[in-house]
Amino acid sequence: MQFGNHLSRSEYTGLAALAIILTLFTIGFWWITNCPNHRDSSTTVADSTDEVHLFWDSIKKQQNKYKHILGKRIKPFRFNPNTADSATFVRLGLPYWIAGRIIHYRKAGGIFKKVSDLKKIYGLSVSDFRILLPYISIAPNRSNNLEEIADSTPAFKTFQATKYTKFQQPIHLDLNATDSVTLLKIPGIGSYYAHRILHYGQLLGGYVNTSQLLEIKGISEEIVKWFYTNKSNVSKLHINKLSFRDLLRHPYLNYEQVKVIFQYREKFGPLHSLQELSNYEVFSPQDLKRLDLYVSFD
Repeated sequence: MQFGNHLSRSEYTGLAALAIILTLFTIGFWWITNCPNHRDSSTTVADSTDEVHLFWDSIKKQQNKYKHILGKRIKPFRFNPNTADSATFVRLGLPYWIAGRIIHYRKAGGIFKKVSDLKKIYGLSVSDFRILLPYISIAPNRSNNLEEIADSTPAFKTFQATKYTKFQQPIHLDLNATDSVTLLKIPGIGSYYAHRILHYGQLLGGYVNTSQLLEIKGISEEIVKWFYTNKSNVSKLHINKLSFRDLLRHPYLNYEQVKVIFQYREKFGPLHSLQELSNYEVFSPQDLKRLDLYVSFD
């Protein structure tokens, strides 16, 4: 039997098979050249490889960055912790708050008598101290003699011009009105302590009671008995108006406490009572009690 006038059955079957093969070939070619997965596979691998390289490059950059910073953090040079200013401590690589604590320690009457005394500064790490240790310079043969340390500084030259005759009998003196000449006439007070008494009084804004003299390291109770206090001469600490630096100058405030005060002012506005600070760990009841004698909320 034949299909049509020209093609035999076998010929028709062959043509049909050829058509199917051509169709499958066409579909396969299209898939190979146009399928997204196949088209992008090589690109995706390349992109992934590039991303890995970029990631490690960024890690290396960060490592180099931190090595650069850590390498600069401590750049020691010879310094005297009793005379260096805050800028010097920062140049040494110490954090600014550590520099502030050292200055505050000295303002409160502290003296570094030996190199190991620097470890007393709260927050100074053991590793930083070890780096600085070979560079700490304290005047030899003077570290244990407060009078000689005092006499070696220009601030005390005015006390050295004249030899003063000491009082023979006790005199009751207004602590906030007594000058250096009178202080030097009191038995037990030399140029060093005369300077410390006046300087500490200036930092406080005036003495509110004579027992505050005992906050000066080395002052004896025998010296306290020579004085009384006139509170009318005391200056108030305007806690809502003064700058960070001015508040930090007061002996009864440290860096952490001043920071809390400024954070409180920024968040809640002016302080109206020191009790508003009582919930902060940096303020003990004793801190607030003695500070209350000076604070003004105007």
